[in-house]
Amino acid sequence: MPKKKTARKPPKKKAKAAPVKKAKKKIGRPLADVDPEQVRALASIGCTMEEIASQVGCGLATLDRRFGKEISLGRENAKTSLRRMMYKSANAGSVPMQIWLSKQWLGMTEPAKVQMFGEEVARIGGFTPAEFERETISLILEKVQQRITRGDSEKKP
Repeated sequence: MPKKKTARKPPKKKAKAAPVKKAKKKIGRPLADVDPEQVRALASIGCTMEEIASQVGCGLATLDRRFGKEISLGRENAKTSLRRMMYKSANAGSVPMQIWLSKQWLGMTEPAKVQMFGEEVARIGGFTPAEFERETISLILEKVQQRITRGDSEKKP
């Protein structure tokens, strides 16, 4: 009698020990030792990127890449501090500061002053004021005459 075929069981796998990770060698230059607080402090007094890089001893790209957040926070602190001092100065009665803040914050403007010191200074579009007035009146008269000749004066608006 033929033997009955049975399904073969896969061989049991032996449990392997977890591989031991080797410490990776760090490749490249070591990071520059820069204090983020110093970067923020320099940015808060208005230093440029070049000045900050020179003071902390690193390159511009390093500053931008690693300390962009600190620099923007420092600059925002500088703006806030300056705004606070300007406001205090205006509240203390500094009229120039009050005028400047009213122009900047409130959109106020001074009225335009027109001063004529002679014919050359007072030219408008190549005309003296008197020539400009004569030219304007003659243009208006031409338009009126054109309407009269076309019969536009009889039309109601």
